[in-house]
Amino acid sequence: MNIKELQEFSKKKQWEVISNEIYKKFTFKNFIAAKKFFDSVAILAEEEKHHPKVIISYNIVELFLSTHDEGKITRKDLQLATLINKLIDEITP
Repeated sequence: MNIKELQEFSKKKQWEVISNEIYKKFTFKNFIAAKKFFDSVAILAEEEKHHPKVIISYNIVELFLSTHDEGKITRKDLQLATLINKLIDEITP
């Protein structure tokens, strides 16, 4: 994965590149909505066998993706991020 590919992905998909992770913050109307979103992300992560670092604080869910076995961002991260973007598009009006 080269820097140009990451920059293009980041700009197009609105994920931020931070060190060796891609990051995105999602804000919901309340804690229950945030939890429901995370539950859906957890199902996707299990299906993809690729699990994000997650921080949940009331109505905010922060996701960090990195392929820890390789110590860097890989296509697996971009694939899961794309699926998460589709998920958020489906659940937000």
